[in-house]
Amino acid sequence: MIPFIDANIWVYLANQESPFHKKVKQHLAPFLDGQRDFSISWQVFYEFIRITTDPRAFEKPVSWQQAFEFIKTVFSFPSARILNEGTAHGQALQKVLEISGYTRGHFIHDCHIAAMLYENSIKEIITADGDFRRFKFLTVTDPTG
Repeated sequence: MIPFIDANIWVYLANQESPFHKKVKQHLAPFLDGQRDFSISWQVFYEFIRITTDPRAFEKPVSWQQAFEFIKTVFSFPSARILNEGTAHGQALQKVLEISGYTRGHFIHDCHIAAMLYENSIKEIITADGDFRRFKFLTVTDPTG
């Protein structure tokens, strides 16, 4: 099974001052060492850039260039599988919205990711975002807990 790694996990990995940095780094070691494949998407990295460059989120935010270099490094791992929406994305989104039983506000971003995972038959997400537990087809692995 190839898991999907969510934005918050990449933020914890990149931020060495995070209290979760060591746990996340240890959990991701097999993926970063090329022993296990993982999946990612551009949406996650848009979120990564949004969070890591925001002075409200970090005392010392990084530049967009620094954030983008981190992203390029992750995408360059041979074990990285880049997911995209396909032709069945609309049906996958509808199914995910039905499964979640809750759709409003920022949760729609999680629904977008979940629909992409559903469409690509990805069954595990590595995230610290408990909202993904609403999607019963996903196994949520939280390395911060």
